Amino acid sequence: MAKVDKFKLIENIEDFTAYNGGFWNQSYIDADFVRDQNFINNRFFLHYNKYYLYQTNQKYDYAYFVVRPAQYKNTAVLALVDYRFSFKDINIWYDILTAVKSIAHKLRLPIVLTRCSVNRLFPGLQKAGFLHKGEGGDIVTSEHSISEVIITLADSDGENGLI
Repeated sequence: MAKVDKFKLIENIEDFTAYNGGFWNQSYIDADFVRDQNFINNRFFLHYNKYYLYQTNQKYDYAYFVVRPAQYKNTAVLALVDYRFSFKDINIWYDILTAVKSIAHKLRLPIVLTRCSVNRLFPGLQKAGFLHKGEGGDIVTSEHSISEVIITLADSDGENGLI
């Protein structure tokens, strides 16, 4: 897989560092699904699809993303399947998007496809040249109101349309 600045390819789960016990933004959003070593290992390293996990080179950045080449509606794409970073430094989001676009370019994949559920991340997507397609979904809970939660293609059946 391609090399990108600020991020290193993680090929062994022991080299992955989970920020804040796997709850990357517990104090910044209403609900944060765990992304610890156990989740990353089971979801990406032990899966039949081949995924590529990148994490920041510097420990203070606390960010990772996962990509995989895929097919979407008969078109080759690079799927940005999962990502997490500390909202303390939201600028790292643009670095992730730039790195993913660089990988897609190096692999000659014309489209990067992802899912984003957090409104405050939309400006970074626009700045990086991403187009918004589709509509948001409702989050329904019996306990209390949840207005902001990070949902990526790695959650639930988000990858169903990809081959």
